[in-house]
Amino acid sequence: MTLDASIAFSARTTGSLPSGGSDASQRVGAAYRFYALAYAPLALLNMLTVWRAALGPLVRFYREALEGHPEPVLDVAIGDGSLTAIVRRRLVVDPVLIGLDISEEMLTRAVRRLGRERFRPVRGDARCLPFPPASFDRVCCFGGLHVIPFPEQALASMARVLRPRGTFFASVLLRPRGWWPRRLAERYVELGLLSTLFEPAALRTALQQAGLLPVREIRNGRMLLIECQKPAS
Repeated sequence: MTLDASIAFSARTTGSLPSGGSDASQRVGAAYRFYALAYAPLALLNMLTVWRAALGPLVRFYREALEGHPEPVLDVAIGDGSLTAIVRRRLVVDPVLIGLDISEEMLTRAVRRLGRERFRPVRGDARCLPFPPASFDRVCCFGGLHVIPFPEQALASMARVLRPRGTFFASVLLRPRGWWPRRLAERYVELGLLSTLFEPAALRTALQQAGLLPVREIRNGRMLLIECQKPAS
């Protein structure tokens, strides 16, 4: 399967990956080659039991991010497209979606679920997005920031491709409560399935340092749904 950003945009190289980051990205990519085999049921099980988050609020927020947008939307770390498929069935006006992921296995499954009519798969690293500055009016990252190594670099990259006054939507898993959920989450970090166990204050700081100003937060168990805006200048 050819994964080419030039389907919708002129892709360009934005420079080498940040120092020390390539090994971490390869580790995540290797972990998700195996995780992709049963990603959807395992992700849902973990969300419900470890993070005590409900599917309904997540789907509604994701739908809000996509509904009726007239221009292509960039969805970073789209995974296997299972959540996206649920949301798109509920859309009245479906935008063209540019879905980026580091895992070719995940993208292969996303294409099977979403087709190619209004979906453009792009394989790439979230920390070095292959798009010119200010390419998108809307950028999403649902379930990705706690997975991507060095998430502050990914946030800076996403802010770079977002236009002034553009909107950023994301869902982020926070550090879970309770002994066994915390220990399990720490084990996921060791395996490369997660990179960061966020606390809300640290997440807000990372967003602001990237130049993304939080305008709305919704708590969904130990998941935080966030909407941010990039300032006009």
